[in-house]
Amino acid sequence: MTNGSSQQKKVLAPMVRIGTLPMRLLALEYGADLVYSEEIIDRNFLDCYIHDNEKYSIKEWISNKTQLSFFSTCVKERDRLVVQLGTSNANYAWKAAEKIVPFCRGIDVNMGCPLDYSTKGGMGSALLKTPEIASDIIKTLRRNLPSEYSVTAKIRLFPVLQDSIDFVHMLANSGADAVAIHARQVHERAKDKANWNQLAQIATHLSNIPLLGNGDIFSSQDMQQMKEQTGISQWMIARMAQWNVSIFQGTLDSIHNVIVRYVKLAQDTNTYYGLAKYCLQQMIKYQKWTKTEFASKINHSQCWKDLEDSLVFVPPHP
Repeated sequence: MTNGSSQQKKVLAPMVRIGTLPMRLLALEYGADLVYSEEIIDRNFLDCYIHDNEKYSIKEWISNKTQLSFFSTCVKERDRLVVQLGTSNANYAWKAAEKIVPFCRGIDVNMGCPLDYSTKGGMGSALLKTPEIASDIIKTLRRNLPSEYSVTAKIRLFPVLQDSIDFVHMLANSGADAVAIHARQVHERAKDKANWNQLAQIATHLSNIPLLGNGDIFSSQDMQQMKEQTGISQWMIARMAQWNVSIFQGTLDSIHNVIVRYVKLAQDTNTYYGLAKYCLQQMIKYQKWTKTEFASKINHSQCWKDLEDSLVFVPPHP
């Protein structure tokens, strides 16, 4: 069984509050081939300006309304960054893409997020119910973007297999260069087992378009198993990357090293301390360190200095 692309790729999945610049850079350091930004609503890009922050060697997209940065990037990730848009309007999607394409390698459209903040505007998984809008968005992006920029989409499974196949086929015919499939239905959550059997059947019917498999990938062994079971050899990793981003190198690095390096990158990229704190809390939960002094220090931190000072309390780890 083979899919439309036999090239192996390990990809950081788009994750809200997680997939910011320091996590993306760290994923690349550990061997990720591509990194996706967190979902950014198209309208944010329509009402902003770009600040060239020379102190940190980054570019920041600043909201005209709040004067706060909602996205940042740097040269180091330029050729391996895919920016994910939350959109339900082809014109808005294109206008947003114009603001970011010189600084990334492609645009992805979120068609899978089941949460209210995304679906309430007809975005995310709501697009699975409006294929004509989904098609228009992909066609508009592909028509307007230079060929060197990729146009992709991330979806979830439909309750009926044929509907999944038809939707991916529609995206391919509309101009999508690849489709990432989260192997769960809209109503399912992380506790529900990802349906790799459906991924395999979709891949069998759609050998002409590269597919990225997402769901229940926690190790290099899982990647190999997905390849053997589904024919898909491009893996999009979410939860495990959130917990220990060194998964991209194959064998896990000490979480102590990951935490220290992440904090350094977050500081070096002018990341809001609250976002860094949230990422550290996810790592802590996975390590079952919630009752440690380190966890307490992180939870009570109120500024960057607090986060820095907490690092001396990171528990020893093999």
